[in-house]
Amino acid sequence: MNVTGSNDATGAFLADLEVTIVEVARSGTTDIVGILLIERIKPGTYHVTCKKVGFADYGKIVEFTLGKMTALAVATMPV
Repeated sequence: MNVTGSNDATGAFLADLEVTIVEVARSGTTDIVGILLIERIKPGTYHVTCKKVGFADYGKIVEFTLGKMTALAVATMPV
């Protein structure tokens, strides 16, 4: 899964966004340009959560398909 995080108010990249695939307890944090790559997720439907202090939490149901890179663009607002 390729995750790109951004600040919805400014469009700026969102570093240090904690991304978790709940059902398999896999997680990671976006880098300084707002990108995270999580590999080797089995095909299926998963709940993905994204959190960063000072920003609204984000959650989405995501479908993973065998042989296909799943992309998720996360734009969240400061709170």
